[in-house]
Amino acid sequence: MWYILHSTIALALVLSAFAFMFMKLFRIGAFINMGAHEEQHTDFKPARWKMVAQIVFGHRKTLEDPISGLTHIAFIYGFLVLGAGHTEIVLEGLTSFLRTWGVQPFSYAVVLPEPLLKAYHLSQDVMAAAVLLAVAVALARRLLFPPKRLQPRSLDAEIILYFILALYVTFFLLQGATLLRDNGYAFELHRSQPITSAMAMWMQHLPVTDIKVIYWSMWFAHVSVFLGFGCYIPMSKHMHLVFAGPNTWFFRTGSYGWRQHVHKDKERPLGVPPAIDFETAEKYGIDRVTELPWKTLLDSFACTECGRCNNVCPAHNTGKPLKPKKVLHDIKVNLLKKNGEQLYALRDAFGRAQMHTKEKEAELSLVALINNDEQPTAPLRAAGTSPAVDGQIHVDDAWA
Repeated sequence: MWYILHSTIALALVLSAFAFMFMKLFRIGAFINMGAHEEQHTDFKPARWKMVAQIVFGHRKTLEDPISGLTHIAFIYGFLVLGAGHTEIVLEGLTSFLRTWGVQPFSYAVVLPEPLLKAYHLSQDVMAAAVLLAVAVALARRLLFPPKRLQPRSLDAEIILYFILALYVTFFLLQGATLLRDNGYAFELHRSQPITSAMAMWMQHLPVTDIKVIYWSMWFAHVSVFLGFGCYIPMSKHMHLVFAGPNTWFFRTGSYGWRQHVHKDKERPLGVPPAIDFETAEKYGIDRVTELPWKTLLDSFACTECGRCNNVCPAHNTGKPLKPKKVLHDIKVNLLKKNGEQLYALRDAFGRAQMHTKEKEAELSLVALINNDEQPTAPLRAAGTSPAVDGQIHVDDAWA
C-alpha cells in the first residue's frame, strides 16, 4: 500500500509542477508576443546556430570574467549531466507501485550494461561535487567579495544558489542511503561512486530504521527541491535559462559578433530608433511597453542581470544616471508585473491584439514606461546611480 501511495504522491508532484511551469512560461511567451511587430530575425541561419553554440554552450561572453564563467559552466553542464540522475529518481518514484507485485521500479541498473552503468554513476558523483564546489565559490564571491557589477546584492540570485545547494546535499544523502539499501544495509565501496560511498560509510553504523527514514525523507526532499527549483525559474530572473537560447538565435544583424557573418551592405546600426514621420505621426516616441518591439521584450526576459553592460556603458562610466541593466529590468517589470495582466485580458491566448478590443486597450490606465517625476539632477546624485523607480525607466536615464 505504501508503494502505491508513494507513486501517487510522486505523480501529483510532477504533474502539478510541470503544469505550473508550462502555464507560467506560456504566459510570459504571450507577453513577449504583445510587443510591436518587427521583422522575423531568421536570416543567416548557420551563423545564428554558431552564435548559440559560442555564447550559450561555449559561454564566450561569460568567460570574460573567468571565475563567473567557470562556475556557470559547472552549473549548465552539471545540470545537463545530472538531469539523467534526476530523471531516474523521479521515474523510480513514479514506478514505485510495481514493488507491490514484486517488480523492480525503474532504474538504470536494469537497462544499462555494467560498463555504462559505472560511467553513469561516476558522472553523477563527479558533476554533483563540481556543482557544489561552484555554488560554494559563487556564494563566497557574492557574500564576501562582491564585484561592483553585482551590487546591490540580488536576493533572487542567492535563492537560486541555495536551491542548488539543497538539491545536491539531498542528492548525496539519498544516494548514500540508496547504496546501503541496495547492498542489504551493509557497506561496500563502489569506486564509480566515491562520494556516495563516503556518504554510505558515514551512515553504515546507523540502525536500519534510521537509514530507511533518511532514504524516504531525502527522496521527497530532493524531488521537492528539484521540482520547486523548476517552478521558481519562471518567477525569477533565472528565466534566462529558458529564454537566453532563443534570444541569442534571434540576434539582430548589426549586433556584436555579426560583422564576420553578414555582408556589409546588409548590416544595420544597432540601437538606432525608427524614423518618425512628423507629417503623419499621431504621437512621437512610445509610452507603453507593448510599443517596444517583441525582440526588445525578449531581451529583457533573457537578461541574466550580470551587470557587464553597466561596465562597458560610456554614459554610466562618466557618472550619468544610467544603468543599462536597470533599463532592461524595468522593461520586464513594467510588462510582467505592472501592466501585463490588464493587457492580456484584452488579447487572445497568444498575446495578439484583437480588433474588437482595440479601443478598450487604448483606454486602459497603464503604468507608463517612462517616469517623469522630478528627481535630483545627475550631478547631485552619486555618480552612475539611477532613480529608485521600479518598473519604469526614469526620464533622466532615457536622456543619459
